[in-house]
Amino acid sequence: MRLIMKSLASPTTDERAGAATAQAILEAATDLFARDGYTATSVRAIAQAANANLALVSYYFGSKEGLYLAVLRELARQELAGHPFPKAALLAAQAGSDDATQKAALREVIHTVFARMVAARDRVPLGVMLTRELAAPTPALDRMIEEVARPQLAMLRTLIGRIIDAAPDSDEAWRAAFSLAGQVMYYTFARPLMDRLAPDATQGREAIAACAEQIAEFSWGGLMALRRISQASASRTHRPRRQGEGSKSPKSPVALRKKENLR
Repeated sequence: MRLIMKSLASPTTDERAGAATAQAILEAATDLFARDGYTATSVRAIAQAANANLALVSYYFGSKEGLYLAVLRELARQELAGHPFPKAALLAAQAGSDDATQKAALREVIHTVFARMVAARDRVPLGVMLTRELAAPTPALDRMIEEVARPQLAMLRTLIGRIIDAAPDSDEAWRAAFSLAGQVMYYTFARPLMDRLAPDATQGREAIAACAEQIAEFSWGGLMALRRISQASASRTHRPRRQGEGSKSPKSPVALRKKENLR
């Protein structure tokens, strides 16, 4: 009972101070990792920036790698909380649902992911750290893929598989998901290029919404083409064989010449 009452009690002064210290370390690490990168950032520099004892970094986060992973997890958590995946739309687009429902779900997914990536792009720490991770991956990238990217892509592939009449884990569904995500990521990581070439096309709230809508329409057209290819392939595979079709193998040129010589 005492343990239960203690867990329900308000945090003590020491506990609040500890939480504040851990938060200060996390925030200092976020700034330094974003500014200098993982390799160039030392644990000592983080502790100094957080005005914390060096030993407390290991106490709260285990290691420099653990602290770096905690930073990435926190940044990802903030983005997912601000732009959650539209699970209701995906549930509506069940197998057998009509094209209008599936298109609406795809559109909502793209708008959500696009808004999330644009928000990450505008938040310097996350945008910079994502760019570095893709260019020079650390062990933390594998953890983030399993914890964040793979579950998100699984939901996307489930929807894509229903649209194109393919299994969610098929190569076709994977490639379609990568193609869709690639369009969104280009707007994120090629921003300096686009801002110089066509700033009016990509800057501002209305332009961002228009970009997401264009990606949705473009992707839906491509998925419809993949569906037609899938259905045509299935039709050829299951086409009933005509009478006599395939019953005789074609004769080779040598056999035909022998037949001619016997005449």
